[in-house]
Amino acid sequence: MSDLFAALVRGAHYASVVSSFGCFAFLLAVALPTWRAAAAGAEKARQLERFLLRLAAWSVLLAVASGLLWLWVVAAGMSGSPLGAALSASLIGTVLTETGFGHLWQFRFAVEIVLAGFLLYCRLTGRHSGWLFSFSARWDQAGMAWTIPAPRERCTSAPTSCTCWPPAGGSAR
Repeated sequence: MSDLFAALVRGAHYASVVSSFGCFAFLLAVALPTWRAAAAGAEKARQLERFLLRLAAWSVLLAVASGLLWLWVVAAGMSGSPLGAALSASLIGTVLTETGFGHLWQFRFAVEIVLAGFLLYCRLTGRHSGWLFSFSARWDQAGMAWTIPAPRERCTSAPTSCTCWPPAGGSAR
């Protein structure tokens, strides 16, 4: 598997998470307070809010998809298997439950799903809550801050037993 491919997947994931966070941060910290202070036109405000929510929704969708792809790529890298062979429930389960990357991945995936549900709620009802925007975006960004770098070493054990992460020395280069 190419390191370039893994880097592109990680880059797409980071970009999508930062984009969704930026949409929420701009909406909450800049746009909404400015509209309130200036008593700006309600229609222009709604148009920008809809645009930002749509951009955030696409960003979250890309974050979920690239996150799934990243998990697959990391599982293949840890096991030393090609991508096709790494798509097994036992290998993915081992990576998710027995590695630091997997634990963090589960946390971030849950946050992305909650955020996607919230955006769907906003879309269907036309309503939103600023505190939930803020909460979701902050947890999403917190997951980015705790990101464990993708492993650079291959497992020497069987593909279904990825116990070599973190490396024996305890540090993740």
